[in-house]
Amino acid sequence: MKLSLLFFSILLPCLLCQQWCGSNGVLLDDDSRCLNYYNDSVTFDAAQKFCASRKGNLTSDHGDLTNVILAQWNNGPYWIGGRDVFNNGTWSWLDGTPFDYSQWAAGQPSNKNGDDCLLYDPLTMLWSAADCNSKQHGYACYTPFTLPNAQPPPVECWGEYCYEATNLATWDIAEQYCLMGGGHLASIHSKEDIRLMEPIMASAGGGPFWIGGKVDSNLTLSWTDGSKVDFQNWERSNPMKGYGNCVFQSTDDMQWSTYHCDQVFWAICELPRRNFKKK
Repeated sequence: MKLSLLFFSILLPCLLCQQWCGSNGVLLDDDSRCLNYYNDSVTFDAAQKFCASRKGNLTSDHGDLTNVILAQWNNGPYWIGGRDVFNNGTWSWLDGTPFDYSQWAAGQPSNKNGDDCLLYDPLTMLWSAADCNSKQHGYACYTPFTLPNAQPPPVECWGEYCYEATNLATWDIAEQYCLMGGGHLASIHSKEDIRLMEPIMASAGGGPFWIGGKVDSNLTLSWTDGSKVDFQNWERSNPMKGYGNCVFQSTDDMQWSTYHCDQVFWAICELPRRNFKKK
């Protein structure tokens, strides 16, 4: 069992390649970049600033599969990374790739003063020039993709159970990983449980960690292992509506919040000690 768990933990990043790009993203065929759509209404420069903060750029479009992928986000025209920098009709891509393809709509680019930034229309798959200062559009970024560290995850044992940090995963995939070891995502029943988890969370790199809690439509908590809910540690006293149904624990204050289950976080499994070599 220990061998199969280790094998799965090494395979896990590959199984998660798509999820790693997030629910609003697609892993491209070269496995080196994520293409993500954001529905925030911002200026062209603000959109590029956000992409750059993630070590990427507003996406270029070279008429390949990218053009088809962009069409799936059908929330109206949105910014991609083309710009007429000098307002002279010469367009270029912010990522530095050649401007070797164009798909302008009829009458475009407009050559109107200020219409120097490129919009992609997912309905027609065509481009238009627009005022760079418009705040009516979302945007699409390319960002680099790298596999999470595939080293064996941190494990700590006490009593009859061991607690293991998983690689990044959605809540459901993390629970499946825990089930393979004969356990579940961790249930928490005291402040002592939380205190014992702190070094595991720190050694795994910090950040939010999925635990085994889920709330229903009435915001009632239950644990995947079926254990009694006899302790709660919510950040806002209670879970909040509209923030998803799966429970994570913050590394900063060790308190709980809910979020959408398809988000990728680290996670903590609670597994029978017999599945691990004695520490």
